[in-house]
Amino acid sequence: HFDDGLSELTPEERAVVDANVLRTKRALTTPVFEHPRPASGSSESGQDKGALDIVDDDTKAAVDWNYEPWAYSEFQPYAIRGCIRHRNGGILFNDPEELGNQAKMLKALVSQLGKKILSGQSVTTISMPVTIFEPRSFVERITDPWSFAEDFLLRASAEENPVERLKWTATFMLAGLHLGVKQKKPFNPILGETFQGHYRGGSSVFIEQVAHHPPVTAFEIIGPNNEFHFWGRHEYKGSISKTLNTLTGQELGPNIVDFPDGTRIEFNTVDCHISGTLIGERIVNWGKKDMVFTDAKHNLCCTIQFDPEKPTGLFGSWSRRSTKSDFVRGEIVDTETEDVISQLSGHWAESIFWDDEL
Repeated sequence: HFDDGLSELTPEERAVVDANVLRTKRALTTPVFEHPRPASGSSESGQDKGALDIVDDDTKAAVDWNYEPWAYSEFQPYAIRGCIRHRNGGILFNDPEELGNQAKMLKALVSQLGKKILSGQSVTTISMPVTIFEPRSFVERITDPWSFAEDFLLRASAEENPVERLKWTATFMLAGLHLGVKQKKPFNPILGETFQGHYRGGSSVFIEQVAHHPPVTAFEIIGPNNEFHFWGRHEYKGSISKTLNTLTGQELGPNIVDFPDGTRIEFNTVDCHISGTLIGERIVNWGKKDMVFTDAKHNLCCTIQFDPEKPTGLFGSWSRRSTKSDFVRGEIVDTETEDVISQLSGHWAESIFWDDEL
């Protein structure tokens, strides 16, 4: 939005403004981009680009955003700028410039907070500096973890075996968790704000902010030829630890995938935890509660545990870990017989195995 001062510009000046507006709009309206990832059989850097683009239906633009052509390695599972896999698991923010900017911002916020309290003013009037935000709002950012929708949900739709379909659907959610990790905060969407786009394979994306207090976002992804319909809504909640050193974010609400044969798979999301906001390494991990997928039509339930072998108890923080913090373990169970049909293990930041098969 611009003020009436634009009417005073010369045609040449206006042309420059219009070009910058278009460039900015393209950057703002492209939530999921080309994610380099290991390609099976590749002899080069292990990267395969082009399968995960989302295109804004307004600008018809897809922009490479926040990704660089880094080689694949154990501690750099995907080419996400400013993030690497931590030696003990999870994603570590390691961009020194961005971390420095955030440290300055936190000091400024603490200073503002103290002044507000001393003057008797409400702390809700504290403003967040624009430098901590990325150039997108959350109605666009919400799609980042769904970047593998066409990779896995189309395979799930093609499956006749309900167990295999459930495997592909669960893997779809696990595979995208690392893409929900960013160092900058998205802007809060306004009530009624929408985003509409499509994936390269033909899937349509529709997002809308349907409530402001509490913030709720409705979404749906419709596969080509209606091969799948992923939809639901998220209510967002956040909290901070008593030490002010850990942030926790939650997305509450239903997540549903419908398939043409009448199969419906429902599941919940898991919490995101960012430690080291003030002191220490800034590390992101997912979990604490289980992620549960249910297929009522075929009496199937898949339960996935996050960091199930984390040391607990009085000396848990100092105990030696037997697994990394991004380790996951799960199983698919027949809800009628309670028989275990298939088992999952792996790491959400690296790879997932079903019954020892990648």
